[in-house]
Amino acid sequence: MVNIFNDYFDFKLSFDSAPSPVRLHPILNGITKPCNLRRDAVAVGLAGLSLGVAVTVLGRPLATMFGLIGISFGYGYSDPRIGFKYKALGDLVYPLSMVILAEAGFYLASGRLLPEGLLAGLPVVIATEGVLFANYWRDIDRDRSLGARTWRRSWAPGCRLPITQPRSSPP
Repeated sequence: MVNIFNDYFDFKLSFDSAPSPVRLHPILNGITKPCNLRRDAVAVGLAGLSLGVAVTVLGRPLATMFGLIGISFGYGYSDPRIGFKYKALGDLVYPLSMVILAEAGFYLASGRLLPEGLLAGLPVVIATEGVLFANYWRDIDRDRSLGARTWRRSWAPGCRLPITQPRSSPP
């Protein structure tokens, strides 16, 4: 769901505007239309939430709560009205969501909430943050030109912290 919404909103906001030589983009490569991609993202989210409700009924009462947290973080990452990704909060929300997801998996398997469940998410966070780090540096000029504020961009010379920087001021 997260990646589908990310492709949809990046296309709508012109962050993705040309086919990538690295991977297929479902809209830019003509695989689907924007409305179909949005529909598919909603369908995947609802399917996941439905499974969470079923698991709740079967004896894991916190499953639906974990699902709602996941959907909120996943949708909020890319939706421009929330836009964690575009407001330098993606690097905080992403690791938090991964450790919560790991705890949710631990809870679903064991029925218990323990610190070990949170720790299980750290390897995924570390590995994926490395990929995100490389992508941010690759895209820093384009992000700046489109008004996205990322932590990586804030490390570039002459940039202030992105959360305190007004949207209309120059980088």
